[in-house]
Amino acid sequence: MRSIAAVALLTCSLSACSEPEAPQAADPAWASELTRFRADREKSIAGPDGWITLVGRFELESGANSVGSDPGCTAVLPSDRAPALLGTVHVGAGALSWTTAAGADVRVDGKPVTRIRVSDDSAGNATVLEAGSLRLHVIRRGDALLLRAQDREHPARATFRGLDWFAPDPAWRVRARLEPSPPGTTLPIVNVLGQSERTPSPGLLVFSVDGVEYRLAALTGDDGGFFVIFKDRTSGPSTYPAGRFLDTAAPDAQGFVDLDFNRAYSPPCAFTAFATCPLPPRENVLELRIEAGEKFAGKH
Repeated sequence: MRSIAAVALLTCSLSACSEPEAPQAADPAWASELTRFRADREKSIAGPDGWITLVGRFELESGANSVGSDPGCTAVLPSDRAPALLGTVHVGAGALSWTTAAGADVRVDGKPVTRIRVSDDSAGNATVLEAGSLRLHVIRRGDALLLRAQDREHPARATFRGLDWFAPDPAWRVRARLEPSPPGTTLPIVNVLGQSERTPSPGLLVFSVDGVEYRLAALTGDDGGFFVIFKDRTSGPSTYPAGRFLDTAAPDAQGFVDLDFNRAYSPPCAFTAFATCPLPPRENVLELRIEAGEKFAGKH
């Protein structure tokens, strides 16, 4: 018996006697919330106001900018959705306004408008101009003003077949420690238009995977949480090449944050050429394969 035990002990020492770790059991509440998150995510892409409904993004110049289906317009809309001239966006010194063309029907909050002052999205509440299934609003990116157009009845909505995801894996729900940055710290965040904007960064999120420590620069998110733009070694082979986004809740009293990579998602640019997505800062390019969250197969 001793010899058998000795052989067994020797075998264990040579093989490190390492039993594979049992997979983490998924918390039912976490799994339910993840299912809800994914359903909401699909609505944000293919719902009536989803990203695949965009039909144009047009830079506005100072003065009058014509909007309609005529090819000579500043903003050219689909001919089966808009008249030759739908109206005009006027860009003045510190002011934006809209004038509806004669015979056209444009509404704001369901009420017909002839001439109206409009707001861009810099304050968070852009004026939405409605024309049949079309929705128009002005966005500000850096010093540029652009008119964004969407079609709530875009044919792509009918052919959308859903998003691809890695299987839910609780192991990719990791705890991160916030290393606060000095007050006023900003990072240069470049978007797909090549514009760079200094963006507040409250600190670094420090976490470990397989004993290796990683850091992600956090940007200010909603409700005291953080917004993270990152790229990893799945970017290109199985996830969106330019990187992915991740939102977190606010840190707890000890300064820890739940980084759930199962909620990592593709930027709007994965679904439309008319978005203005920010790109990951250099600090957030990870030498790590994060096989969790949303995949991308280039089909959208």
